[in-house]
This record gives sequence, C-alpha cells and structure tokens, in this order.
Amino acid sequence: MKDYEKEYERLKKDTAEWCSIDLRNIGDKTKQAIGRKQWIVARLFDTKRDLFKLQKEKDLLKKSVLERLIENGPVNIDKSILKSIDDSPEFSAINEQIRDCQFLVDYLEYSVKQYTYIAQDIKNILTAHSLQTEEYGG
Repeated sequence: MKDYEKEYERLKKDTAEWCSIDLRNIGDKTKQAIGRKQWIVARLFDTKRDLFKLQKEKDLLKKSVLERLIENGPVNIDKSILKSIDDSPEFSAINEQIRDCQFLVDYLEYSVKQYTYIAQDIKNILTAHSLQTEEYGG
C-alpha cells in the first residue's frame, strides 16, 4: 500500500527547494526547467495510473460484496445500499487511498501548470535584472 501523503510531502519539499531561484543559479534553473516539468508529468501519469488501479480494486471489492448479498437472499439494491457499502469499514482503507491519491493527482496537475509559468517568471527576472543593471551602470 503506497503512502500518498508521504509522497505529497516529499514532492512538496523537493519542489520548494527546486523553486528557490536567485541570480547565481538562474542559468542552471533555466536549463533544468523543461526536464523538471517532464519529470513532474511522469509522476502525474504514474499517480493517475495508481488512481485507476485503486478505483478498479474498489469496484471489484464492491462487486464481490454485492454478489455475497445476492447469494444470501433477495436484496433490493438501491442508492442507499450502495452508499452504505461504500461507507462500510471494509472500504475505509481503499477510500482513504483513493482520496490521498486523488489529492496527489490534483497537486501534480497544479505543479505542471506552475512549471509552465516558470519560464516566463525567469524571463521576467532576467529582464528586471538587466534593466536594473543598465539603470545603475553596473
């Protein structure tokens, strides 16, 4: 069972460290930005694959519970029955995994967007620095 909360914390820390840009490392960060975005996209697809697997696992678990109910006698399966199955202790672990995984997917999707804007931010920093250097003759 993968710990998506721990993975989120690791990625958040890693991203915060990577995004600390100053004039000493701006050239390196510029060169790394595209590769970094691709790395995040790869993590996003891995995590989405995990989410689909978890959802499939939950569907199979739900199917087995419904089959057991049907075997034990006539049951009127409606939305309330399905909701009570989803809320049962048997489903708590998988539901938590799905929530944590979905949160990580959302975070990674947001991160991809942020890395898209980093190139523009770097350009703005370089332009501001260039203007400042020209203004002060340095």
